[in-house]
Amino acid sequence: METRTFPGWEKLAVVLMTLSSLITATVLVRREVRGAVPPRTSAPERTPDWRNALPATRFVTNGPARDTVLVFVDMECPFCRMAQPIVDSLVSLSVASIAVGVVHNPLAMHRFARRAAHAVECLARDGEFGEALRAGYRWQDSLGVTSWWELARRSGARDSAAFVACLEDPAISSVIDRGRSAANRLGIQETPVVVAGGWRLRETPSVDAIQRALARR
Repeated sequence: METRTFPGWEKLAVVLMTLSSLITATVLVRREVRGAVPPRTSAPERTPDWRNALPATRFVTNGPARDTVLVFVDMECPFCRMAQPIVDSLVSLSVASIAVGVVHNPLAMHRFARRAAHAVECLARDGEFGEALRAGYRWQDSLGVTSWWELARRSGARDSAAFVACLEDPAISSVIDRGRSAANRLGIQETPVVVAGGWRLRETPSVDAIQRALARR
């Protein structure tokens, strides 16, 4: 029995299959890029309800202050890690004029973000929260590879039993839940996000940009 071939149709089929593969690859790349790049730069946006996040805030400065800067972070977010020097600069400049606080906002796209936030809180029980936060960012390349206790031990923790018990403490989970809820109420779905004196800065801002936002009061 003779089989007839249709060269024109075969070529068209090959072209269509190639286009389909290119479209699929493009969609996957765009999804990865959306999850990997920081938000686009935009003008400061007034956020009148920002004080609702204060009960969920972990302050890295002490005492009352004239102005408040909140940073919504995800411990698995590389851009949050890159933004930490800005937080450190604010703390060093603040004296008594600026209160700097961190709000946990672990994103669903990051598998280890919530557990890392919990571990940071447990590490902070034996020390200073700002230092625990910096340690947590240093863990990023080891998340899912090294045990939480080993990461904490390398960061100065000494009591393994207390740390492991803390990892299951519902009070710590509540702190993270309050941060996530506060972010949701403010419509914050990405990290890092800085709210300076009620002005939301979507990009990772410079210290000067934060100070300008505070001056807009």
